[in-house]
Parts: sequence; structure tokens; C-alpha cells
Amino acid sequence: MELIEELKQEFFLSYKNKYTLLGDESLGEGHYACVFKAYDIDRNVEVAIKIFFKGITPKGSERGWHITSSVIHNQIAQTNTIETFYSALLKRECKAVIQRFIPGKTLNSLLNKFDKLAKGKGYQTILNDFGLSYLISLLEVLSFCHNQNFGHGDCHDGNIMVFLESHETRNIMSVILIDFDNSSIKQSLNSNTEKEKIESDIGLFKYFFKKAFYDWKYYTSVSIMFESYDSIREFQISYSIVSDFISFCIKGGKSKEGIKKILEKLPHPFMGFNYFSTIESLQSISEIENIEETFEEALEEHKKAILNPINWEHEVSIEVFEDGITNIYRDLFEN
Repeated sequence: MELIEELKQEFFLSYKNKYTLLGDESLGEGHYACVFKAYDIDRNVEVAIKIFFKGITPKGSERGWHITSSVIHNQIAQTNTIETFYSALLKRECKAVIQRFIPGKTLNSLLNKFDKLAKGKGYQTILNDFGLSYLISLLEVLSFCHNQNFGHGDCHDGNIMVFLESHETRNIMSVILIDFDNSSIKQSLNSNTEKEKIESDIGLFKYFFKKAFYDWKYYTSVSIMFESYDSIREFQISYSIVSDFISFCIKGGKSKEGIKKILEKLPHPFMGFNYFSTIESLQSISEIENIEETFEEALEEHKKAILNPINWEHEVSIEVFEDGITNIYRDLFEN
């Protein structure tokens, strides 16, 4: 820690007119670096400054910097810039990463607090809020990344920031991802190709779901779908329906019509989505809530509606632009 303290002093001395250190304690420490909270004088914002041990940046940093600099998404902590400073102590140029400051807690710190909570009154309510907001938020940002054909690559609980949003009727927890592929808890990167990074994200998502929700009332029911699908996008589609049903049940919903409205959100079988595991999760939840008979009635009516050819009839319209208009747009945006 003496070395990082020296490097911290050298950095802030080099940029004394640009950044002001806010507090002596670090925000966190990984395998390669320490992060400090600071104030960006010119832009009038708080930032997180990552200073690397021995001034050495880990393999994969350039890829992570590129993603977090070029991809604009409110759930990805943006890299503002990379600063270079000379260390007299190390006798070489060092780099520091300036990122958007995220005023939340790491998933790791929250899980440590979860373990200390008395699993009595209020505990299931907290898990309900967490499951119906945090999971949806995490799936949303991972789905965005994977749809863009890149993975996080190091999506452990220290790189998932969670913060509480104000809401009139419930507590909502949202997620922001930090440190793409910087391997903050290991000496080597988890994976090399984007396919491997995406697979790593999926595996870690499942692992931390188990770690966070093993005491949740709906854990077994939700696990059915997470263990059955192979991609974050499938998780997202399925869990959007499963979470709606959980929310419906928490609010005291028991009606057949209410259940049918939720089942109507299932993708049509012709769309190629395997919805059987989703239905199995829903059936398991209905058993927990003692409404399995009503659920089965709603499911049968839903199946009949799907099989009715009348419900397949839809008009499809295609709008064709005139060549002249198309050329104008090409001229506006491509030339």
C-alpha cells in the first residue's frame, strides 16, 4: 500500500489543477489497481480515478477502455479519459483511468450485508425487491452488450454496481457495470475471444444468482428457467414474464384473467422460442401461491387461443421509399 500511496501523491501533484482528491480512503482495490474518488475541476463532476500498482496496466485494458469510451449506455460506467503521469519513484510513465463515478455499492458488499440480515420479518420483502429490479436491470445491460457481440469478460460481484432508485410504491435497485475485462480479482484474464467472454458472463450470472437468492421464496421456481436456457437474451425474455407473474402474486393476484394476460406475453411458438421452461417456472410459482388450479385453467385457455387459426391472421404492410428520397438520405448521412 505504500507504493500506491506514493503513486497517488505523484498523480494528484501532476494534475493538481485538474483533479482534487476527495478523501484519503480508496473506493476499492483489485488485483491490479486502487480506485480513488476525486473531483474533476474543469467539468464540475465527481470521478473515479484508477491508479495501477507499479504503474502497469493489465492485459485487456485497451479493449475495456475502447468499449467504455465508445459505447454509450446508462448502465455502463463510461471511461472519460486516460491520463499519463511520470513517476519519479518508478522512473517511468504511468497511466491512470478516469471514469464516471458510480454512487452505489458493489454487489459483493451487498451480499456480505445480506448474510448478516436476520432472515425474519422483512427479509423476503427485500429479496422480492431485489429480484424484481436488480435481476431485470442486470439482464438488460448484459443483453445489450451481448447483442452488440461483446461480453463483459469479468462480470464478478465486484464489477457490478447496484444503486437504489426512488419510487413511490417500492424500492428499485438498478445496475451499472464497471471494469470491462480488467481482471480485478485474478492474475490473468478469464477469457480471450468475445464468445468466451459472453459465455463467462452467463456462467457468472448463474453463479451470483444462486449466491444472492438461495433463500428467496421463489428461488427454486426461477432457477428452473435460468438452468434451462443458454443465453442472456433467453433469460431476459423468460424472466420478464416470470417476474411479472411473481409481482402479480405478491400483489395478491389470483384471477384467471390476470394470469391469462401474463401468459399472453409468451412468444408465439412459431417464433422459435422454447417457452416450456418458462411455463414450468410459472407452474412452480402457482403451486407456491396455492393457485395451481386457476393457473392450469388459464394455461389451457391460452393454448386453445394459440391453436385457433383466427388468432394467426395479421396484416403486414411494407412501405417502399422512392429512389429519389432514398438518395437524399444517403447524401445527408453517408457523404
